[in-house]
Amino acid sequence: MRIFDFHGDLYSDRLFPRGDMTQAHTVISDDSIRKSAKEIFETNEFRQEETAYLFQKWLNKMGDLLNSFQDWTAAHPAYTWLLIAGLMIILILLIAHIVYSAFGDSLGGSAETRHTYKADRSLEVLEGKATSWRQGFEKANSALASGQSQEAIWIGHRVLLGWLDEAGSIHFQGHKTNTAYLIELGPQDARFDLLNRFTSEYEAVVYGNGSCDTEEIRSLLDELMDRMQESS
Repeated sequence: MRIFDFHGDLYSDRLFPRGDMTQAHTVISDDSIRKSAKEIFETNEFRQEETAYLFQKWLNKMGDLLNSFQDWTAAHPAYTWLLIAGLMIILILLIAHIVYSAFGDSLGGSAETRHTYKADRSLEVLEGKATSWRQGFEKANSALASGQSQEAIWIGHRVLLGWLDEAGSIHFQGHKTNTAYLIELGPQDARFDLLNRFTSEYEAVVYGNGSCDTEEIRSLLDELMDRMQESS
């Protein structure tokens, strides 16, 4: 049954306009809600606020940790001094080890008077890959010819270090870095440039810090062999 007013309009249309009723009965799906929420979370403003919140939360935790440590040190002064002393000893030992590794051998006297090692001792740097310098060169060139650049530069670099060790110019030790050997030899040595070039190529090939130059490796091996023959 329909009820009309004097103008012929339905009372239901006046009380509940058709457009409003359509909007009132519109149902928002879960996917739409998720999509809208995701768009909000991905805005730069929200991300900046989230980052600031996480950073502030981390600062608060660090502050709580420091406060707890301060309370502990106040309650246990004797243990605090023991902890500080232990850390200082560790720091001193670490610094001493670094200084010795870098400069210890260079402080032991001139190159002519230090490190009187036998040839068989210096050959230990090859780690069993060769029993003589000549055999080391042969294996290095063979590896280079077969495309094993890493093996070739490794053997060549070790031959150079062993030769310098045998001459008493450096003291080979497994824990030393390549930079330590360069510092120990010193730029005043005529073989410093050769060691520096070997080191650069070694790190480029073995550690992947640069491209492999086969011709450069071959040139380094030839130059090293010539220098060793001249000094023998």
